[in-house]
Amino acid sequence: MATANMKDVKRRIKSVESTKQITKAMQLVATSKMRRAKERAVAVQPFFETLFNAMCDISKDSNFTSVFTTKVEKKKTLMIVIAGDRGLAGGFNVNVLKKAAAKADDLRQKGREVSIMVIGKIAVEYFS
Repeated sequence: MATANMKDVKRRIKSVESTKQITKAMQLVATSKMRRAKERAVAVQPFFETLFNAMCDISKDSNFTSVFTTKVEKKKTLMIVIAGDRGLAGGFNVNVLKKAAAKADDLRQKGREVSIMVIGKIAVEYFS
């Protein structure tokens, strides 16, 4: 009886070690992706700052008029909901979809027409 119990313990140890290796590999992949995303964000920083400064200058100029700077009250709202394609980001997808649905309901109660554009398989399935 003790040998069967020992086999179960050894099998469980091996299973935990295998899970540990898989988790470590996933962590390395996620770290690599995060590093690349950070590098891309840093690379576009000068363009963002230039655009931001230009928009600030435009908003300070009271004589500047454009269709993009005039305020017009519309009764329509477009929501763009971005969710993942895979289930590995379950908590993220659930939170995004709940907040989007709540915001859409809130806007509809205020008498606004809401259109929802979705990106990602999970969001398409949720809103269809």
